[in-house]
Amino acid sequence: MVEDCNYTIMSTIIEHLSETLNNHDASQLNIRLTGLHGENESSALELSSVELLEKLARANAIDSYGNIGTAPCVLTGKVHVPEIGTVQLAKFRQLWPNLDISYDGEAVPEWTVRFVNANGVALTDFNNKPYIQIVRNKNSAYDPVVANEIPTPTKAADAQYSYTFSGWNNLTGLVESNRTVTATYTSTINSYVVRWFEEPGESPILSYTENYGTDITTYE
Repeated sequence: MVEDCNYTIMSTIIEHLSETLNNHDASQLNIRLTGLHGENESSALELSSVELLEKLARANAIDSYGNIGTAPCVLTGKVHVPEIGTVQLAKFRQLWPNLDISYDGEAVPEWTVRFVNANGVALTDFNNKPYIQIVRNKNSAYDPVVANEIPTPTKAADAQYSYTFSGWNNLTGLVESNRTVTATYTSTINSYVVRWFEEPGESPILSYTENYGTDITTYE
């Protein structure tokens, strides 16, 4: 816990804090930084980017949909960043209502890209949290499986088919509004073993494999 976080104090601890957040589970840390300000109390503490705020946001156990769980991280005061996205800004203001965040120009438009399975259920990351991407306006979303940010999606087999993940529907193209991306699958027809017996309990006299839906002729 650090109170009255002026420029000198914050400059000293910011590098250590960033390293700590890199090396530990942020949601397990109890961080309280109050009275953030610049070289005088009326000015804002200058941050080079929103990176530190994003790391501190993870310490609030905020999920991908913006819902706050436990909130051990407290920030108050004034900070300034050169650039911030609209979704980021809304999240930070929800987390820290007593933190005045200023920035140059206007907040950059951002959009939410949600990833769902073929049945419409939200896909989750490796921590079983709903997975989304926040994408700047007219930028592209990316494949979270290739990026190793989520497990490869799966679809349960049915009697006729087994399914293999093949990619995404609606992933490509510049993002200019909120978007839902859906997992796609290729299907392989299931095969079954057919066995013929002369008497129950005896060894089969004939055994072969047929695809689902194939007509079985009577054994002669």
